[in-house]
Amino acid sequence: MRRSRFSIGVAALAVLAPFAAAAQTYATPRTQFPFEITLSDNALDQTISVIEDRIYEVALLFSFADQAERNRVSALLGDGSRVPSGRMGKPGVAIPIRFRISSRTASSSGHLYLEGTALTEGTSAFGADAYVRTIVKTRLVPGTYRIQAWTVRDLPEFAGIGTQFEIGFDPRAKPFR
Repeated sequence: MRRSRFSIGVAALAVLAPFAAAAQTYATPRTQFPFEITLSDNALDQTISVIEDRIYEVALLFSFADQAERNRVSALLGDGSRVPSGRMGKPGVAIPIRFRISSRTASSSGHLYLEGTALTEGTSAFGADAYVRTIVKTRLVPGTYRIQAWTVRDLPEFAGIGTQFEIGFDPRAKPFR
């Protein structure tokens, strides 16, 4: 009896140890901030710390609670399909987002890393309770970054839809060395 308890304990450690190690090795794959997109000139200004050199995705996340909301969000966002020419098949309502990513240094307020205006269309991913629309993907090296984003125009059709500004990475992809 004592031997079987020991075997079960060792087996449990063997199963749980990789998860504990992964939790200590990787940063949180996705960080989200509330971002109201219905009115123009709404702004987001956040500081994040990056601990791994990898590709990060900056995106908008649209959440829904039930099937009726899902249908409404889906109709507004379109889908990720492409026609043979490369254009979006069903682009949905275009959402222009102005963004700036600047690297923070100890000596100053930082230097510009990436800046632009993205006209987002379609969806890049979806889950059981949200759709994702990519703004930009970029490589970030370890450091502290200031993330800023602004809405460019009024989008009243998105009233009542929970919207988040998200930055993160795919935890299945390995960081650069």
